[in-house]
Amino acid sequence: MSELEQDVIQDQAPAQKPPAEPAQQAGAKPTDAKPETIAGDAGAQDSDAGTEPAEGQDGDATLAGEAATPALELNVPEGVEVDQATLDSVLEFAKSSGLDSEKAQWILDRQIEALKAGAEQVEKSLLERSQKWRAVAEADPEISGQMQKVKDRIGRAVKQFGSKELLEVLNDPALGVGNHPAVVKFLAAVGASLEEDSVGGSLGGGASVGDPLARLYPSMFKG
Repeated sequence: MSELEQDVIQDQAPAQKPPAEPAQQAGAKPTDAKPETIAGDAGAQDSDAGTEPAEGQDGDATLAGEAATPALELNVPEGVEVDQATLDSVLEFAKSSGLDSEKAQWILDRQIEALKAGAEQVEKSLLERSQKWRAVAEADPEISGQMQKVKDRIGRAVKQFGSKELLEVLNDPALGVGNHPAVVKFLAAVGASLEEDSVGGSLGGGASVGDPLARLYPSMFKG
């Protein structure tokens, strides 16, 4: 084959491709490699999104819930006294039960009614006791038939030894102390002891005029 024929054959031969770069070694981690599947890509994005809380979410739900819950309001009727412990108890129950102000007020009103009924019952019982004491005192032989004299002696004793506060206690119908037979007889005896001109007539033969017990309790020394 002549040199001319060899040159023609070389010109017509396809150009050789450059050698391919060597494949990446197995096990080597590519830099900035992305997941090979759509699902993997989506999963990677979800995973990355869940690593940090979204801006503004930390604590916002709790604060918003508190702001949306209105404060409970309770109204005590005019002229009614309710202790703070009762109010706190109603508020605590209403908050723990998720009640609004209207329902909390209903509970307080029922509580006030119960307290009022209880107080009225106590007052009624005290008045009944005072009336019983008065009936016993009026039936006592040392008092019956001379009520006005007994009252005069009691007034004298209170004026001499008592005070305004003592008079208020004796006149309190709920307490009823002023109707108790023992109190009535004691004060009457003190008043009688102040009547110097009548001391001798009120004593029996078993005691002397100077005996203080005889002056306070003349009925104990009657002959």
